[in-house]
Amino acid sequence: MPIAAQIAREARRPPGATLMPLAFATILGGMTTLIGTPANLILSSVREDELGAPFGFFSMTLVGGSVAAVGLGYLAVLGWRLLPVRGAAERSGKPPWRVYELRVDRATSMMLIGSVKSSLRSASARVLAIFRNNEGVALGPETTLAAGGHLLVLSRQNQWVTAEKAGLSTTETQTAKPGFATARVVVAHGSFLIGLGHDAIRNRSRGQLAVVAVGPNTAREKAPLSQLCINAGDQLYLRGQAADLASFIPKARLLEVDRLDRAPIPRRGAIVTGAIFASAIAAIVVGHAPPALAF
Repeated sequence: MPIAAQIAREARRPPGATLMPLAFATILGGMTTLIGTPANLILSSVREDELGAPFGFFSMTLVGGSVAAVGLGYLAVLGWRLLPVRGAAERSGKPPWRVYELRVDRATSMMLIGSVKSSLRSASARVLAIFRNNEGVALGPETTLAAGGHLLVLSRQNQWVTAEKAGLSTTETQTAKPGFATARVVVAHGSFLIGLGHDAIRNRSRGQLAVVAVGPNTAREKAPLSQLCINAGDQLYLRGQAADLASFIPKARLLEVDRLDRAPIPRRGAIVTGAIFASAIAAIVVGHAPPALAF
């Protein structure tokens, strides 16, 4: 999914242009081999109990492959034309909206909110609320900023770019170490993070990951991010080492939608991974190893 979303953005297409065909292609591909879907393995075990022999790895390939080829042909010729297009923002392939906080330091204190709004507009960002000591401040024309306060901002750019353009500071330090990335995830039902604050991710990951922004739905709350609880369906932007993201996201029942500031893929690791996968299939087909054991 992150790769498909990235391809859509680079092609200036809506994410649905790749994600929805990906979903159908996954269903079609699941019919072609024994390991395509869990259902195939279950039916194979039932066949072994009833007839004494399971399905072979490619037993269903002739029929399933033919159906998959027809289905993929339909997607390529006609199906993609029926995909819904939701709004000009998606058609333009722009980065997704995100909400985060910027800090007011001494250099920007006592500035009028109107001046700050103008500088943020030039950085393609919008002020949603101002907080002092975690209490909201009315956004009047004569409102001034106070050192230590926070601005809740909505933007398509990350907070470090926005802060630099607007002359403000960030609440999260941008780590420039190799391998760091930002993952946009959705909280799935059943996640142990539901009901907890955003700091729970830093604590549960032993300080390796941090929530640097949240999805645009949080803009309606207009509350400090530190006071918000995580709910099912929330979008979170997690930043950390790529390996830590890959380890934490499935454990926390998070669905990764996109990967921003992606780390380069190590060529040797990719080759080794492909070789191991091919060896497992060969062990099943040639060596008649049980799929559970081989994989």
